[in-house]
Amino acid sequence: MRVRKRTCGGGIVIISLAIISALAIKSGLIELQSNSPLDNLIHQYLEKKLIHPSPPSYYQFPKKRQIIYIMGGSEKSLRPRLKKAAQLFHAGIAAKIWIYIPPGITAFDQNLGRNLTNEEWAQRQFTLLNIAKKNIVFIDFKEEFWGTLRESRKVLKQASQQGYDHINVVTSAYHTRRVWLTFSDFAKEHNISFTIYAAKDAVCLRYLLQEYSKLLAYQYFILPLYASPVTF
Repeated sequence: MRVRKRTCGGGIVIISLAIISALAIKSGLIELQSNSPLDNLIHQYLEKKLIHPSPPSYYQFPKKRQIIYIMGGSEKSLRPRLKKAAQLFHAGIAAKIWIYIPPGITAFDQNLGRNLTNEEWAQRQFTLLNIAKKNIVFIDFKEEFWGTLRESRKVLKQASQQGYDHINVVTSAYHTRRVWLTFSDFAKEHNISFTIYAAKDAVCLRYLLQEYSKLLAYQYFILPLYASPVTF
């Protein structure tokens, strides 16, 4: 058994460096050539830090007591997440797919003569993936700054209240480590288990650096403020 220590000591320095690096690249102060040796080296290092190991198939509970939850995101990141969730659904892991879709619109639709809402767009993607509307639950959240923290707490609480025993969480591969840490801190208080599944989508180095800065912020600052120590 290992106890994850809640210390903020050197973490602040690491977080600061990561944030500065991410902002510098975003603003163009640092230029990295695509597929350059340095770019590839940093990319590989960050992937190792950000990606949580793929889990085995989870069949401990019957599918009616499990849900598949898709973490919210942009249209680009949601496409591979929806496909991964559909794979799990058609494999018989769960009977329901929950998803958070923020308010907004997508591209203009010629047939409707207007822009699709984000929810309408997601529904169309599910239809293309042979997922019936009755099997989809759109979750609503109050907007907060720390999105992953908000989502994890809300979905764990709601799933527990509705009698589910296990959540199969689907998110982008580079996001799995932060999601795993966050769910680990709140799952036990709701007496519910979870598994993290990675959807593979290509991201540039800039986004990996930004995600790494968020991961460090969660690990050394945000989670210690909101959650009690976790043993695992």
